[in-house]
Amino acid sequence: MTHTSPTTQKPPLNVAFFHPDLGLGGAERLIADACISLQNYGAGKVVESETNEKSNLMPPSPAFMTQNSPRFADSHGTANPPDSQLVSQNHVCLYTSHHDPSRCFKETIDGTIRVFVEGMEWPRVFQIPIGFQTNETTGTRELRYRSLGHIFWATWRMVWCVMRVMQVLRNESNKDAPPSTKYQKRSAFAELIVYIVGVVFQLLLMIWIALCTVFEALVHVVAVRTTKPSTKERTKKGSSSQDNGAYHSPTKTASASACPMLGYDVYIVDQVPIAVPLLKYLAPLKPNGERPLILFYCHFPDKLLALNRDSRNPFRRIYRWIFDYIEEWSMRQADVILVNSKFTRDIFKDSFPSIRVTPQVLYPSLVEEAYDAIPGDFENSSLFPVYKGGKHVVASINRFERKKNHMLALKAFNELKHMLPDFKQKCHLVIAGGYDERLQENVEVKAELEEAADKMGLKGQVTFKPSFSDADRYLLLHMSAAVVYTPQNEHFGIVPVEAMYCMRPVVAVNNGGPTESIAHGETGFLCEPQAQTFAKALADILSDRQMARQMGESGRLRVKGMFSLRAFGEALDEYCRTEIFHGSNKKDE
Repeated sequence: MTHTSPTTQKPPLNVAFFHPDLGLGGAERLIADACISLQNYGAGKVVESETNEKSNLMPPSPAFMTQNSPRFADSHGTANPPDSQLVSQNHVCLYTSHHDPSRCFKETIDGTIRVFVEGMEWPRVFQIPIGFQTNETTGTRELRYRSLGHIFWATWRMVWCVMRVMQVLRNESNKDAPPSTKYQKRSAFAELIVYIVGVVFQLLLMIWIALCTVFEALVHVVAVRTTKPSTKERTKKGSSSQDNGAYHSPTKTASASACPMLGYDVYIVDQVPIAVPLLKYLAPLKPNGERPLILFYCHFPDKLLALNRDSRNPFRRIYRWIFDYIEEWSMRQADVILVNSKFTRDIFKDSFPSIRVTPQVLYPSLVEEAYDAIPGDFENSSLFPVYKGGKHVVASINRFERKKNHMLALKAFNELKHMLPDFKQKCHLVIAGGYDERLQENVEVKAELEEAADKMGLKGQVTFKPSFSDADRYLLLHMSAAVVYTPQNEHFGIVPVEAMYCMRPVVAVNNGGPTESIAHGETGFLCEPQAQTFAKALADILSDRQMARQMGESGRLRVKGMFSLRAFGEALDEYCRTEIFHGSNKKDE
């Protein structure tokens, strides 16, 4: 009788992520963390694999998991695989249709994550000229645009990205592969579809670029004729494709053919689900004849995020119905659906009744090292004088958007003057978050907050910090007395998790994702979205420093137990391997 070794090594997985726009945001942070965690962690200890020419050719074994492996039904911190199971580092690539190196997370440009861009040739929106406006700073007349078709172009760009990658895999993936590791092509019909669609897309792209060139030339002529002579050069720059956000030159930060993978075992898609059916039916089969696993991560139903979805315009209603149907139908094709919170899971089930599978919850994570590091230039931060004075600083961290409800933080801070006798001398509020001066809502919200602060008599006690740096973030999270989080029905909300890891008590609205991340009375307070209740919670924290310290310590322990990067990576790896083993990816018939 033979005995197997108690330690089994799981082969690495080849994993491809598809994300529409790799900018700065919560979804982008989650995808970056997912890539890093899958590269560094598996279902057990990390085993450093030898670097050689064949390292990217490793095919997964058809049966490499035990049947009693945990499924992580609700949270990725609830179960741990046995230590005897080892896994080499997975091979990960991230494909996106838009990546601006000047506005992204550093891991996507410093080589930590292999990023490949396909689709920047296409616009993000239709920019329709609707008239002229006078620039108050320069006194010049400039074209005003209206943006249309966000979901149309997001869908189109993702289709383009997927089809280009499928073309590359079809043509390049098996050139140098040994017979035992070749990824099998689909049927002749599927191959024909990939080829025809590729040709049609290339023709459409050529036509689009020609139309954009003519349009921009006309816009430039009109703009020059309606502005002062001294501003011609500025007008020329202002009408460029990257300034108005509508058109982009056909450039790529990398080619998909540069990816060293010979094929993929798992495809992970988020935000734009149209990629799911395309990958399901067109991706090359694995060496054993099975199709790759398709996993969709839902941050929140897109149909509920659409603006003016109750519009009476019949064309808009038809437009939204089409893309709402595409969203639901596409997600039905996924083998695994994950969501970022139980709150999102409940909303998902109500929004997509035809999807009978209950999504699994996989909470976002933190890269702990990024929050432990002390920036060498934090004393040069413009916020440093605020914190240096020894005041009780309250931080409200979120994008300058109305739905983020910074106004609640401002009103609650104003109520503190009636609760704390040394309010004027000791208390300060910092409102910080993502800000883009090209976005009208960002500009309007910041102006509204500044005006409200002046009317409340808080001038000098409130600081606004748009688009803060790493040094600013260190001060906000490590040196504030408390952090307030004001959005209602937030899908998850990473800010409370960041604050708890940095040992700051959090005051948040008692609905949505924060109800799962914050332990009320232990790591912070969950309150009704009213200024009085928020102010009462803040007053308790600011007046009882011992309680605040205990909350901070409890918050850090909670994050380490529930939201660590390692737990996230192990859970995601486990989902992929468990579903593969249990036959979610059927053989192509």
